[in-house]
Amino acid sequence: MSIYYIDYENVHEKGMKGLEKLAKTDTVCLLYSETAQSLTIDTMAGLTSSGVNILYFKCMNTGKNYLDFQLSTVCGLMAGRGADTDFVIVSEDKGFASLVDFWNGQTYFGRKYTCRQQSAIETTEKKAEKKAEKKENGKGVKKSKNSKGGKTGSITETGSKKPEAQKTEPKKQEAQKPEPKKQEPEKQKKGGLLQQRGISSIAESTRKRVRAAVKDLDLKPTEYTLIYNIMLKATAESDFKNRLMQGLGKERGEKVNKVIAEIYQNLLK
Repeated sequence: MSIYYIDYENVHEKGMKGLEKLAKTDTVCLLYSETAQSLTIDTMAGLTSSGVNILYFKCMNTGKNYLDFQLSTVCGLMAGRGADTDFVIVSEDKGFASLVDFWNGQTYFGRKYTCRQQSAIETTEKKAEKKAEKKENGKGVKKSKNSKGGKTGSITETGSKKPEAQKTEPKKQEAQKPEPKKQEPEKQKKGGLLQQRGISSIAESTRKRVRAAVKDLDLKPTEYTLIYNIMLKATAESDFKNRLMQGLGKERGEKVNKVIAEIYQNLLK
């Protein structure tokens, strides 16, 4: 059961893409304003035929971040109202990163919540993941055909069998000393340094310090989540930097590492 918070003022009709894929147990909270309140007939038909629970919230006043703050309020309202714990914010506004950070992976009211942001109800990233998963599951393992019982020779071009070479008894070799057993390398502990210490998520206080440090780098909400995951999975400070450059690109990864390396080091103490 998921709740989709639609920032219609930001995404308009394109944000409703994938409406027909929703389950009847899902809920759609459609937030709109005076400047964005028209829906096409196709979208209205999709809303009524989908069977999902639809709640409309009209933002009467207009101004900078008006709808953003009201969407955050509706999010809190729905969290205390029902049992749904999967929140999806449909908007391209980067200001919702703090809302995602607050809810995702946290436990409130005795329930653990997940929260993510995407540009439409069904994103192209989600389709790509399904396609990749389908392709991976479709891979089969070719089994070699074993010949039936009995010794056979190889088949020639004419179809006749080549006679097997006559076996000769091997010469007796001098007894060789057994080779010493190779020592197996010690098994490395799985997971990053923080995970090995029993830390499964980055605390909200640390997330705030990270956001404050990188506020001038114009990161996307998904990139904040990437940084938190790298903090958990990095096996060393050098690995932390390498993962940032792989995930964000070399230049941006180095910039991020420069401003948050000290925060990560403090977590390891």
